[in-house]
Amino acid sequence: MKSSIRVTHVRLLLAVSLASSAAAQGLGPEVLYTNLAGHPTAAVPGLPAGVEFFSGGQKAFNRPYVSPNGHWVMWSTTSINNARGIILRDGEVILHQGQPVPGHPAETLNCFNDICVEKLGVNDAGFVAGSFHFAGNPNDDLRVMRHDPGTMTWSEIAREVGPANLNVPGSFTWGHLLRNASIDAAGDVAFEASLTVGAVLLMLGADPLFQMGTPPSNLPAFPVDSIPAYIDDGYWIDASGSSWLARAVLAGTPADDVVVVDGAVVLREGFAVPGSGMAAIASGGLFLSEMDAGGNWYAGGLNVDGTEWIVRNGVVIAATGQTVAGGAEVWAQAPNLPSFFVHTGNAAGDWVVGGYTSAQRYALAVNAARVVWRQGDPIDLDADGSYDDG
Repeated sequence: MKSSIRVTHVRLLLAVSLASSAAAQGLGPEVLYTNLAGHPTAAVPGLPAGVEFFSGGQKAFNRPYVSPNGHWVMWSTTSINNARGIILRDGEVILHQGQPVPGHPAETLNCFNDICVEKLGVNDAGFVAGSFHFAGNPNDDLRVMRHDPGTMTWSEIAREVGPANLNVPGSFTWGHLLRNASIDAAGDVAFEASLTVGAVLLMLGADPLFQMGTPPSNLPAFPVDSIPAYIDDGYWIDASGSSWLARAVLAGTPADDVVVVDGAVVLREGFAVPGSGMAAIASGGLFLSEMDAGGNWYAGGLNVDGTEWIVRNGVVIAATGQTVAGGAEVWAQAPNLPSFFVHTGNAAGDWVVGGYTSAQRYALAVNAARVVWRQGDPIDLDADGSYDDG
């Protein structure tokens, strides 16, 4: 029987691992999980029978974070207590809301949404890093943690109002900001943090890489003020720990949004993407910035003339009006902005862009050369080669 299930009718997590170069080899996406109630792919691995990924209208799956060799981690919500959260690494539950934290039995995760779990990272050894809110005093509930796949326990990297052991002279205490955690190949955890003395730092292990309030190297008159609370995924590092990216705001008037890479401003609202020949970036027009394991940086934006775009290392790789994959189909303005909903890449030089097209549907394109998914395409949920899943 032909399936009536379409990607517009069911929420899916599609794992397309660019790290394994499956896209470059022409392989299709593999369905790992869905929140299609009653379907085998909705079962939460490792939890009692009947526990499924949440299908009650709330986001069941957040974006996966993938290491260069294919380890992945994500947080999701389940049917327990109407959307209790979990963290999955490679299909295994490593943290469960409301249960003791392995390695820290007195601690429990307090909540599970875009505030309580800010960001995750995973490296080639399978170590996971994250920033969390735990139960207890709201002035002492933030943690940056690292999970060891060998011991299956979590260790504390930084604790709100706890001692900050930095590789700089002096005695310091962490403040009330701990977020944007990720991890490099060596296992050092990167995170954004404040100190009780008022400084806000971009950290890697015990080393401050950048202090907010410091001018970028190419704009000495405009200190980088902060990463605003409304910016998700505001701080990234590459696998080597040698390059970093931050979304931030410049101090002064106007308080321009910027993308900073290794201490230099590479994009700034009110100015055009350098070398692009396009119009200036609109106020509030920067979004979706990140860095991949190879140190390649990405950002999306909106110009004052309405053009939307994605850049990789400062070069425009997709824009409204440009071809999706070399044919007549072009990227187009979506009914609801932004028109591009994802972009990422790997250390091998591949990248993927997802957005709305002139065919009036969303699509994912790899390397601006091949479309691997379009909204409305049938999905083979059980991987049996037939679209007969419901």
